[in-house]
Amino acid sequence: MFDALKTMIFGGKPAKERRRLVRASKRPAINVYITKQQIAIKVTEPMTTELWDWLVLMGWREVDIKSNRRKIRRLHDETFSKLANAKPVEREAVYRAILNL
Repeated sequence: MFDALKTMIFGGKPAKERRRLVRASKRPAINVYITKQQIAIKVTEPMTTELWDWLVLMGWREVDIKSNRRKIRRLHDETFSKLANAKPVEREAVYRAILNL
């Protein structure tokens, strides 16, 4: 009730819409950040469609870091190449190791 009233008075989108997960788009280009929650990885090499589909299922999205005011922890640039070069069978283990850093 209070949120609805606040939205009517101040305008804008309701909080539920503002926090909605960004829609998955086409594969990100090189030197773009992809994020999941408060972790960001820089795409440092071309990404396969299969890898991007897998990352989207895991909750990763392309986000413009400059316009995002949340506190985001950026991982090292080598992190993406480790994930991209991992075989599909080993990808899950590499992914868990990356998130535990």
